[in-house]
Amino acid sequence: MTDSHDLVRFNLFQQLVEWLHCNQQDTHKGRFYLERHLPLAEDHSDKELERLIRAHVEEHTELKQQLEFHLQLLQEVRRRGGTRQAVRDAYVNHYGGLVLDIPDWLHVYLEQRSYLVLLNRPERTRRRQAEILQEALKRTEADAKARAEICAALRNEIGMLLISGAQYATQELQVKALEDAIVLHKLALKTFTPARYPLQHAKTQLLLGTSYLQYGFSSQEKMLEQAMTAFQVAQRTFTLKEHPEEWLKLQTLLGKALLKRPKGKPAQNIEQALEYQQTALQHITSDTPSETLALIHVHRGDCYYLRQAGERTENLIQAKNCYRQALHIFSPSQTPEEWATTHIRLAAIFQALPWQDEQQHDRNLHCAIVCYEEALRTYHPDVYLVEYASTLVSLGYTHKQRLSGDRVHNLQQASRCFRSALHIFTSNTFPAYYRQTLLSLAESERLRKETLQQQPIGG
Repeated sequence: MTDSHDLVRFNLFQQLVEWLHCNQQDTHKGRFYLERHLPLAEDHSDKELERLIRAHVEEHTELKQQLEFHLQLLQEVRRRGGTRQAVRDAYVNHYGGLVLDIPDWLHVYLEQRSYLVLLNRPERTRRRQAEILQEALKRTEADAKARAEICAALRNEIGMLLISGAQYATQELQVKALEDAIVLHKLALKTFTPARYPLQHAKTQLLLGTSYLQYGFSSQEKMLEQAMTAFQVAQRTFTLKEHPEEWLKLQTLLGKALLKRPKGKPAQNIEQALEYQQTALQHITSDTPSETLALIHVHRGDCYYLRQAGERTENLIQAKNCYRQALHIFSPSQTPEEWATTHIRLAAIFQALPWQDEQQHDRNLHCAIVCYEEALRTYHPDVYLVEYASTLVSLGYTHKQRLSGDRVHNLQQASRCFRSALHIFTSNTFPAYYRQTLLSLAESERLRKETLQQQPIGG
């Protein structure tokens, strides 16, 4: 009897290991294997997985997390009834709709996209990735046999790509991309309902909230309230205990939305936003992805930069420290966009720091110039056209502020920056930025001429 029981346990263990291996290599293969070995979803498998998890408590943290994830997946299959359909639904809930059987022609589209991802140049391939998936979605929607979950997954992927990366060449294109992303995520929510696919529902709410958040910054302030609502809905599923990584993202994003919230008293919103960031920071562990930690530092820095309570200089110093902590994590090669935007934030701190004499002021402005120039190393105009122009304007304004050294040279540098930006900020593409930059150029030229007139002849 004991030998027979041991043999059953051994066979179960072997099947578990084979399923884990299949699933790690390819989720489609993992799903197929589990559908053919449904007894793995029965409760006795939990004990085998729990033994494996306990064996990796002290070391191999990543493997331990993977085993815990697979335990949750098996338990969900069991809760859904332990059938083949239960396996499919559980897999969709955890991995998304593309884990289902997809036609060969869709594989071709996804392989094209995967090739671009492998190039590891998202700043140059992101738009093309979106185009490929948009073509795939159009054909999938026309296929009567295609599952709704596949369309929903494609919509979420496209929406995420549309709002990430470099800004668009005009304000109209930027707003349209945000509006398209919002529509796509809303359509995905019709399939990824909280009852059937709670994890995908929460993920889609997080993506929708992010789209609303960017829309609120660039266009309509009321969108910030909708962003906060979407994040709060996602929090019902993404709890600290069950989904710590997603919970941390939601904390820092809620704080980010509160920071710009038009509703209520600004000072109170900023303090509450700071509380969200502090709470997120308190729950950082060794398992937290480094980029998540860096974003929390950035958002904390934003709170301190705008903070009205407390002493202004101390808040600015706190903000500067936060941004520098983030820069210890970001890198120009792995996270170029975050590297550049954090340098721009740091430049704003140097410009805002109080100064006791002109020498200290000039030193602060010089540090800001170094930060802007570092950002420009990332913002290549062929990719980051708008970011490149915006940074040039900020750099020009900083040069214009410098009173020490060769004042005429400083103003010439400022004018050069403004003129370069005006090649991008035209009256047709970015009318508001165009007028502002044109005025800055005119003022810079006026000051340059006045300075020249004040100089002694031959000086």
